Amino acid sequence: MSTTAPTGTVPLAEPGDGITIVPIHDNPEATRIVFEDLGREYAERYPGSDHNEIAAHPIDEFLPPEGAFLGLYEDGRLLAAGALRLDENGLPEVKRMWTHSAARRRGLAGRILRALEAVAAERGHSRIVLTTGPNQPEAVRLYTSGGYEGGFVEPTDAEPMPHYRFSKALPPRA
Repeated sequence: MSTTAPTGTVPLAEPGDGITIVPIHDNPEATRIVFEDLGREYAERYPGSDHNEIAAHPIDEFLPPEGAFLGLYEDGRLLAAGALRLDENGLPEVKRMWTHSAARRRGLAGRILRALEAVAAERGHSRIVLTTGPNQPEAVRLYTSGGYEGGFVEPTDAEPMPHYRFSKALPPRA
């Protein structure tokens, strides 16, 4: 699974390391890869669940100017991605965090997360939020090690899926 990095975009990565982080909201092949792979992973991690997280938040929610969808490329291969949307309170919410299975444990998700935080801060937001499921312990570790605070949310009628909810203060714009 790979796709070519889009051209004409401004890299959001460290120079010289061969990694580029670019917007992918207008790259149907890249977003298809992310959505399909996440859908498979969610089905494996949450067998029997009738909640379709992918369908609940379609690509339209991640379009600029309110949203963002970033892809991390190395040597032209899409290896990680993540998205932002505005939640019901107008806060930037991280969604669609994804790392190709062959590229895990390299810190790529952390780089995407920091890039999404930078986008939110550049847009003037002072806080960022996210949720993750109980069967994703590596995601919980990523978020807590990145300074996110929060905890486990028991199921309710309004939110029948148990999950973790986190938030983080963002630095003020320079």
